[in-house]
Amino acid sequence: MVRVNRVRRIIRKIDPWTVLKVTLVLNFVVALTVVLGFSIMWVLLVNAGVPQGLEDIARRLALLDQDASLVGNIEPLFTGLVSLAAVYMLTQTAIATVGAFFYNLVSDLVGGIEVVVLEESHLDAPEKQQKVKNTPSNVSKETVMEQLKEIIDPEVGVNIVDMGLIYEVKIEEENVDVEMTLTSPSCPAGPQLVNGSQAVVQQLDGVESVNVHVVWEPRWTPELMSEDAKDELGIF
Repeated sequence: MVRVNRVRRIIRKIDPWTVLKVTLVLNFVVALTVVLGFSIMWVLLVNAGVPQGLEDIARRLALLDQDASLVGNIEPLFTGLVSLAAVYMLTQTAIATVGAFFYNLVSDLVGGIEVVVLEESHLDAPEKQQKVKNTPSNVSKETVMEQLKEIIDPEVGVNIVDMGLIYEVKIEEENVDVEMTLTSPSCPAGPQLVNGSQAVVQQLDGVESVNVHVVWEPRWTPELMSEDAKDELGIF
């Protein structure tokens, strides 16, 4: 069985150095393709006698001097084409790189571009059905926290531990109490996160019962996120 989740992503930062490298290569390929295409086309036209035929027509119409030649004047035209291709490549690369800088400035003020992607998860995958092999003595807070990292906040694409949503984990014999919060009381993914947290902890061997409590104090803020999560979301 496949479950499709709509995940909201926000593009916070664009690395200008990466943009420069990628656009430089792409524009070089475009410019090179144009120059090579023109060169090949010109060779084919010359072999077919097209320029010579045009010269004869131009001379008959007195549009071309008897000593002038279209074929002989190709070098300045080719040089100009190469120059235009180089200017195009550098100009487009500069525009894209400067655009990345401006985007980063604007995103700090009004937020980045929001996109929605679809992610598939296989509910019947074997690794999801098997319990994690732990004896009761090995079930620790660290083990539970690691297990909770399987739960991803669909709105941002970061696990709930790195998001700072897990406040406390208490273990008493075979019972686990998880105290967590949500980014806001109106979080639409709240039930999914709570139920998912209870389910993954219940998979641990030696755990008989799991209680997940949602609290609102202290209030969640981005400062509670891990450094990895902040880097992934472009929060500095």
